[in-house]
Amino acid sequence: MAVCGVCLKDYIKQRTQQAVCSIPCSMIASRARALAKKKKQLRKDDSERLEAIATITELSAKAQTAFNIYIRLRDEHKPCVSCRQSPYNGQRHASHFRPRSTASQLKFNCFNTNASCAQCNKYKSGNLIPYRIELLNRIGEERVQALENNNQKADFSREYLIRLKKVFTRRTKHLKKLRAKPGTDDF
Repeated sequence: MAVCGVCLKDYIKQRTQQAVCSIPCSMIASRARALAKKKKQLRKDDSERLEAIATITELSAKAQTAFNIYIRLRDEHKPCVSCRQSPYNGQRHASHFRPRSTASQLKFNCFNTNASCAQCNKYKSGNLIPYRIELLNRIGEERVQALENNNQKADFSREYLIRLKKVFTRRTKHLKKLRAKPGTDDF
């Protein structure tokens, strides 16, 4: 016995892929799928129109939000990069080793950004000395020096920011999907 996805009546399946009890319910389900597909396409079109008229500042903020979500999820089970506080105590921030205000070219750099507790990031300005020590352990001296010596000018185009947002949104979905599978808790 199975339950019809439309009228919620019990029925006996005739085929393995059968999800509804009758032809009328099948037509209703088909229309619902077509309507859902059309709504999804409209949302996508609206999103593209909004991206087309968004300013660089707005696009940068959206890309930064997607990036920060990814960093917090990537480091979800790691302790604070500065004070080593447990990842399960309080709010987590995506903390930049070299701040966005002085090194904007590194604001989307995954090596420059790690999860930290709100206390270290917000009230201790990143707590940089212990941050650097832990960063050396995590990514090595060569990469830390590369971050410290990177003084290139940042110039993010519209296309780059749109692509960054999509990339980090996709990475976040991928990480969530991986973590939903049993036996994949360690990263």
